[in-house]
Amino acid sequence: MILVTGSGRSGTSLMMQSLGLLGLPLAGVPFHDDFPVHELNPKGYYDLPFNTMLLGVGKEYEGTVVKLFGKWLKQADHTIVSHVIVCRRKDTAAQDASLKNAFQKETQVRTASVVRAKFLENIPEDCEYRRVRKNNYREVRNFTNKHTLPTHTVWFEDFKEHPVTTLKDLTVFLGIEGVDLEDAINNVDND
Repeated sequence: MILVTGSGRSGTSLMMQSLGLLGLPLAGVPFHDDFPVHELNPKGYYDLPFNTMLLGVGKEYEGTVVKLFGKWLKQADHTIVSHVIVCRRKDTAAQDASLKNAFQKETQVRTASVVRAKFLENIPEDCEYRRVRKNNYREVRNFTNKHTLPTHTVWFEDFKEHPVTTLKDLTVFLGIEGVDLEDAINNVDND
């Protein structure tokens, strides 16, 4: 299992889209009731539903790409993780503002997901998004240090500015040979 992780609004969805376009099987789906606000990421999130993650991310995900944040990493069977891709942003203030905007939009939408509703109830009005981001990365460090897994960090800004270099580096890290990068390159918006 290839694990894509980071914190909200760090480029994890772009990474999932890119890996799918490189021909890797994604475990998540573009949209579901836990993340119903499509305009936040119109090309898809590729997250697993919360109920699925609560059951654990085990052997049935071997050979796929799975996206998990922070506390959800504890749900992953580390023995089937072959690679970890950590998505980060250099402009953490912009990331925190984007995360705040995302949470505000998400809380305005009603869906059938009971787990999502409970998750959103636990976000306080005065949520410090900087702390949310830092907590996610602390969990990522704990997971990768504890299990000493091959880890590659991708900076969102670098990916947007230099998609060819970023994708070539990813294929080397993952040991993917002879793959056409064109669709993945064209998927990266440069706005």
